[in-house]
Amino acid sequence: MRKALALILALGLVACSAIAVPKTPAQTVYALEGAYATAARAELAYTVSPHADPGTVEAIRKADTVAYDALVAAQKAVQSGQSAGGRAGAQFKESGGKAAEAAALSAAQDGISALVALLHSKGIV
Repeated sequence: MRKALALILALGLVACSAIAVPKTPAQTVYALEGAYATAARAELAYTVSPHADPGTVEAIRKADTVAYDALVAAQKAVQSGQSAGGRAGAQFKESGGKAAEAAALSAAQDGISALVALLHSKGIV
């Protein structure tokens, strides 16, 4: 079962990396969503397993919450930037909107990376 989970996660991450480098914040969010979904599948398979360690399950759930919340924040930040056109768009850029968008994307990447690292360190993938 571990080999199957490892294969699923590896194929998902390879598929994400095989896609062209995201050129826009929206494309970055889309790639992050795919990476999160792949990690979530491995996480779910482990947490419902009768062999799952309760302490590990709790650690995974905490890491998942951080990753998910950061991903949602990134989605909202990117949507705010996309919907800000014309004068509102200029205000978005002047108010540091692009910096906030970049910070949200970075936080989402960090959260998802931490979740994947935890899954790997526990031998789940």
